[in-house]
Amino acid sequence: MPLHADGGTLQKIKENKVITIGHRESSLPFSYYGANQEVVGYSHTFALKIVEAIKSRLDLPDLNVRLMPVTSANRITLVQNGTVDMECGSTTNNAERRKQVAFSNSLFVVSTRFMTRSNSGLLDFPHLAGKTVVTTAGTTSERLLRRMNDDKQMGMNIISAKDHGEAFLTLETGRAVAFMMDDALLYGERAKAKNPQDWMIAGPPVTLEVYACMLRKDDPDFKRLVNAVITRMMLSGEAERIYNKWFTTPIPPKGLNLDFPLSEPMRLLYEDPNDISFDGDGQESHSAGSALAAGKGYQWNWQVLLSKTPSGGTYLDWLWEGLRWTVLLSLSSWCVALLLGIFLGVLRTVNSKPYLVLFAKAYVELFRNVPLLVQLFTWYFVLPELLPDVWGDAIKQWHPLWQQFFAAWLCLSLFTAARIIEQVRTAIESLPPGRKNAGLALGMNLPQVYRFVLLPVALRITLPPLTSEFLNIFKNSAVATTIGLVELSRQAQQLVDYTAQPYEAFISVTVLYLLINVLVMLAMRRLESVVRIPRFTSGGKT
Repeated sequence: MPLHADGGTLQKIKENKVITIGHRESSLPFSYYGANQEVVGYSHTFALKIVEAIKSRLDLPDLNVRLMPVTSANRITLVQNGTVDMECGSTTNNAERRKQVAFSNSLFVVSTRFMTRSNSGLLDFPHLAGKTVVTTAGTTSERLLRRMNDDKQMGMNIISAKDHGEAFLTLETGRAVAFMMDDALLYGERAKAKNPQDWMIAGPPVTLEVYACMLRKDDPDFKRLVNAVITRMMLSGEAERIYNKWFTTPIPPKGLNLDFPLSEPMRLLYEDPNDISFDGDGQESHSAGSALAAGKGYQWNWQVLLSKTPSGGTYLDWLWEGLRWTVLLSLSSWCVALLLGIFLGVLRTVNSKPYLVLFAKAYVELFRNVPLLVQLFTWYFVLPELLPDVWGDAIKQWHPLWQQFFAAWLCLSLFTAARIIEQVRTAIESLPPGRKNAGLALGMNLPQVYRFVLLPVALRITLPPLTSEFLNIFKNSAVATTIGLVELSRQAQQLVDYTAQPYEAFISVTVLYLLINVLVMLAMRRLESVVRIPRFTSGGKT
């Protein structure tokens, strides 16, 4: 989607007669899904008011409003590349992000605290030393938590969850003792809990931050319109009424009250609307040679890979660490998947034992037809709850990284094995039946026939599709990012969160994945040439 350097966002909207609003799926009460899966929330109300002003400004009463869910990991990129025209959720305005995007006047002022069980005895951040703490990936809270852990040598184990809902689930299931996040979001998650009274918000405020609508850089006309709407709402008292609706009265979907009264910083914001952030001047610089006007919508900076991270080392080191975990996860999963796939693939062809065939077939149908992400969440969240308490609690006491690795390893191994089973079965059934009969006639028993006659040829036949599965397991390993494992794609997202340089991060990851692909293909071609049976391709045909 072109960014329309001359007319900016308003020109783009006018030409396409569509405005795309980015929203969050579970940032209650700012932007989330209500009882009927409609988008609702405090920030979303501001977004809809801005849309009404755009309709009036452009004389487009029938303007099509497209709502697009965004995450902490992709929201900046989607605004930068024009996929989303404006994002109003729970995005913090800070100096690092202002290098790549612009922000409207502030919508909300939050402080960073943590949520824990009411009877945990954890009342302050020093009490978290040596414990497991969860936060949401790609947020300023994650960055603050990691910096606190490094600077104060607290020895915390940090879990980065995909979104706020998953972070609270991690806390609720006992994998973490505290959930660090912006206080308003913590009150929202507590309101959604089965028993809100079981949870408390603790710790003195560590920082103050402001939420704002995120816009593309160097588009002053659009920003002026957005700011005018927000300013009018705040000075007229409308914004405070919206606040009371979402923070001091029952809200959907459960009709629970967050009981979060208006703070003094919020009252001051309503009296003096502005776009100032607490980490410095939030005003944008609009020089005559702005990047967008010069045709440089994105500022490339490959040197960022060699920049120092908050915890030491470089961002390139982060990618290499992610690559190591990706390779370890993929290779270990492949070993199990291959052995299990061959074993059950053989059982699929033992027609004299129908119960074995039925068992292997049921395995294939189960693991091949359930989405990989569902399987991963089952192994990570559900398995410890199904096991005896002693075993489940023992798993939860592992280091978070090994909990994540174990769930991902189990998921990829069993899922890939289901695919290998069918390939092995097909290869065995493609062989002439005379081979099996000849082996039995020579006095071999059935296991010996498979071991010495059928499998050596069948595995040669299935080598090309096995190569594809080997490559797939490397690609599928990226799903582990949803439970926080620091594999390659997760490290790339974290690099984006810290540097706001998404293109360099994901191009680097793409190159690393391609390198893996090339090395695997060369190795497997070499293996094929070594084990190839002359004049034999498949099914006993030349």
